[in-house]
Amino acid sequence: MTVEREDGRPLEARLGTAAGVLVIELVVTPELLAEAPPAARVRLLGAPSPQALRTTDGRPLAAPVTLRWPLLPRLHGSGGAPRLLSVNGRPLPLSATLETAGPLSLLFDGVLDPATVSPEACPLWPREGEITLKTPLEPPVSWRLVGERFELLLDLGAARGSYWLQLGTVGVRGLAGHAPEPPLKLKIEVRAS
Repeated sequence: MTVEREDGRPLEARLGTAAGVLVIELVVTPELLAEAPPAARVRLLGAPSPQALRTTDGRPLAAPVTLRWPLLPRLHGSGGAPRLLSVNGRPLPLSATLETAGPLSLLFDGVLDPATVSPEACPLWPREGEITLKTPLEPPVSWRLVGERFELLLDLGAARGSYWLQLGTVGVRGLAGHAPEPPLKLKIEVRAS
């Protein structure tokens, strides 16, 4: 199966089945929203391909099929507060300190408003011993959205040392204006890679 723009350029998507229904979730990024295609095409493999889509009782799709559907460049969320699920793939609750040598990945259940995602909205507060310094690190940010899962990436670059991430005070918000939950305060130790 492939998902692509009408001109043939691929679109990143997650394909699968749920309760016997084919599920296609586009990966939404700032680039996709900036250049949203009017429609997408899905090519489904059929017989005689060994990768042919099959029904729940094992019958293959009789022949390859191409489906087209219009796209509307809008984000929809549940309306509640986005909930943090994991940091760098580690589920909550986290220990008091998270060590990392690369970017920081925050995975949310729920949609953050891309207009609120910026370096200024995602500060990391440097720590010297028990003292929090006044000038925050404002790392470059990027994001992607698959279904109702929003991944926020903070590029820590050459930063090293100890930082606080205070989820209750960051500027990112859900589409309904709610701050992410839980109001986590996490100590992050950034090490050289």
